[in-house]
Amino acid sequence: MLKNNLLTILILCLFLFSLKSLAVGHPEYINWRAHPREFVISLSEAIFGTISEDNTFIDNAASRINTDPNSRLELFWLFLDAPKYRYSEWAKQDKEYQVYYKYVTSDNIEKYSYYVSKQQTGADMSIQGMYTFGVAMALRDFYATFVPRSTEYGEMRNFVPRYLRSSSISNPISTNSVPSGKCPLFKKDGGSLKLDANNDQNNQTQIICKYYPIGLLEYEISELKISGTKHGLYLNYSTVSTENTHYLLEYGYYIKGKRDGVFKHYFEPNELGEVQLAVIYKYNNGVKLLDEFFYLEPSQQLRARIKYINGKLGGEQTSFYRNGQMKERSTYYPDGSGASHEEWYEDGRKK
Repeated sequence: MLKNNLLTILILCLFLFSLKSLAVGHPEYINWRAHPREFVISLSEAIFGTISEDNTFIDNAASRINTDPNSRLELFWLFLDAPKYRYSEWAKQDKEYQVYYKYVTSDNIEKYSYYVSKQQTGADMSIQGMYTFGVAMALRDFYATFVPRSTEYGEMRNFVPRYLRSSSISNPISTNSVPSGKCPLFKKDGGSLKLDANNDQNNQTQIICKYYPIGLLEYEISELKISGTKHGLYLNYSTVSTENTHYLLEYGYYIKGKRDGVFKHYFEPNELGEVQLAVIYKYNNGVKLLDEFFYLEPSQQLRARIKYINGKLGGEQTSFYRNGQMKERSTYYPDGSGASHEEWYEDGRKK
């Protein structure tokens, strides 16, 4: 019953939010591997055509994500069930596409190759269901992301991602200077550790090291010894499920339980082992001031900037094309209501 109520509340949130803009379809915007919060934002942009989500909505949706990739797929279907999408022109398109897959061999490894088509090619197999083109493309990307190899996963409908199981750990990679952590990157059998900050018994803070069941460091957080309140450096790590890579996903600082200053999120490493900046969040005493989202390619190219007043959407919101040209600019009153909106084509001409 509780789960159904939560589902109803989330769908209602999606309906209320649907009043803000016209629905569009951009399945290529979905970042299936992103941190839960960034994943929700990419879903919104792909399905609803906007990234101007409020924090409560994002957090509620992101809380549904766990280590099972199916949790992301379930949220994807929930978004598609929102009135904003169901009554859009995109949802009214003919459902005449299927997602097909075939076996290919690359570097002596048998893999799945996915594609979208109206008709089956040869003896290739299909993932059951008929979809609009946009939905089919999104599903193709989901399966290509989480089920790339035929020999490393279970059934297509009930798989669990294969996380790194080797004790050989790659150091977190980053193209930016980041603070050094104190927790060991690996602890056999997982669990947690508690360290005294700076090895000083009189220090008021301690460091908590939390590990994945497979032994890799999940996060490191400094906290006050007496209250357990977060206070100091926070480092959040992740793994690439199909590669021997353990990397820094997010870092920032807490002051007496509240985020303060800059928090940075990173994309997962590319083929060269490079980690690129994905999002910057700025806070003051727990109150959000700014979000900045970046493209994966070209790296460091700003995709959108969202400003907040007293933790709520306010001031100016801008988005940019990959070439740096401004795409949209909206201004908001302090209460969060819209004041103005402008749009441009990629060549700079105003719409």
